[in-house]
Amino acid sequence: GAATVLAESALPASMAHLNTDASGRWLFSASYGAHLVAVQPLLAGGLVGTASVHATGPNAHCTQVHPSNQWVLAASLDGGQLHRYRFDAATGTLEPTEPPTVPMPQGTGPRHLRFNRAGDRVYLLGELDAFAVALIQKVPQLVFQSGQLARERRLGDVQ
Repeated sequence: GAATVLAESALPASMAHLNTDASGRWLFSASYGAHLVAVQPLLAGGLVGTASVHATGPNAHCTQVHPSNQWVLAASLDGGQLHRYRFDAATGTLEPTEPPTVPMPQGTGPRHLRFNRAGDRVYLLGELDAFAVALIQKVPQLVFQSGQLARERRLGDVQ
């Protein structure tokens, strides 16, 4: 069947990625060119409400909501880092954590990421180095354990 447009809403910038929270009430987006992430309420009739915007490192590319719906990560490709936020699903508020970022090894180029179902691991795609990075975290603080960065084989290195 054909898709029907329900509504169209402006976003705060040209966005590279969209994602919703577990409740389906909030829309997250990441802007590569504007170096920001945004959260917006999803309104009746499919409209998207006013954005709350947060600056990131260069070339934000992806947001991912933790399975608990209490945390959000954003990948900054050219910033070489993940931005960490506490998320309040009642208000849609994103609050940077302390520390607010997790640096990745130089040349990683973090692009996309995904939590596992339990929420204790994050899998990150390094666009610039062609690595998959597994990050092990302490729940519920979303603090990544030092020394737990495991780099998998490069694509093409499979034996």
